[in-house]
Amino acid sequence: MKKESHQNNICEANDREEELYIPEANLNRIAVIDTVACKIVRYILVDDIPVLPFGSRPTLLVAIPDGSKIYSDNFGLITSTVSVINRLTETVKSVIINSLPLGIFNSSNGKELYITEENHRIEVICTETDEIVRCLHFENIPTACACGSNGNLYIGFANGTLGVYNSFSGNMLWQPLFSEGTRPSVWLTLNADEKKLYAGNADGIEIIDTANWKRIKSIPIREKDAQHKEMPCSFTAFLSPDGKKLYVTLTSNPGVTVIDMITDKIIKTIETTGLVTGIAFSSTGKRGYFSEIVPGMSVSKTIEKAVLEASSQRSEITPTGQVTIFDTETDDIIGKPIIIGSAAGIPVLVPYISSYLIF
Repeated sequence: MKKESHQNNICEANDREEELYIPEANLNRIAVIDTVACKIVRYILVDDIPVLPFGSRPTLLVAIPDGSKIYSDNFGLITSTVSVINRLTETVKSVIINSLPLGIFNSSNGKELYITEENHRIEVICTETDEIVRCLHFENIPTACACGSNGNLYIGFANGTLGVYNSFSGNMLWQPLFSEGTRPSVWLTLNADEKKLYAGNADGIEIIDTANWKRIKSIPIREKDAQHKEMPCSFTAFLSPDGKKLYVTLTSNPGVTVIDMITDKIIKTIETTGLVTGIAFSSTGKRGYFSEIVPGMSVSKTIEKAVLEASSQRSEITPTGQVTIFDTETDDIIGKPIIIGSAAGIPVLVPYISSYLIF
């Protein structure tokens, strides 16, 4: 199928057709972007359980390895759910979970999903059946996790500690480490060989030796900007497909910090118009996609705004968002951003499937 061209031929490096799914929390929907035409081609509504006016509030997306199913972590106030988008059957369904999900994270093989929840739990979903298969209980609130190929589950907690547990039993494997930062980790990233864990906090990125479970060093992200009242904290972090670079987003400043994974040093700051919430990469690894929210509003304030609008039944005023494309070799922005209708959540990129129903 021949696709429409785009300015500056920004998509010509992709060797296959792909789609970027990006959540629009304030509008209770997910926008689907054709990465060859570089435009929105349809929307998916995730409210198959009638919880309006509060809405599901899709915020974070993950996909299984073949891209046939996408899961949405929904930040709605009542009826806590994870939505399952089956791209082969063109259906959407909801899995009801125990409490508000704080994040959703893939296992190393994509067979399970780990949902961190505010009631001191991690619920585990089997991606084959889309059912909850077990629940892990903790003394503190888990905010983020990452699963290693060895079955170890690395967890960041709201009290600032980092722990490592057996992903099946939930048994503690090492004594928790206390973060040097003043804010709990909301995102954990393992490097390519899983020997190092990168945990974001208010002061930067902490690097943990996973074999010996000890802190190696901390990387400061940025000094406080006098023009901003909030200290720019690390928010999410994404490993490049070749494993050579880590891209770190910030909570209150535009831009993305790039860390060299060999030297563990900052090598560049990519300037952006908006605040970047998440990043996705093309299958070739040559293109990256930033999801952004409007300038002048922090990530935390955007989430707070979405919750306040829901609780007051106000949805007519929403932040706008955009998707910005960049070259992963040079880390330069390419072309013009793709505008979306609401604050952009954390996206996922999957292979194109030839036929769809319109949601």
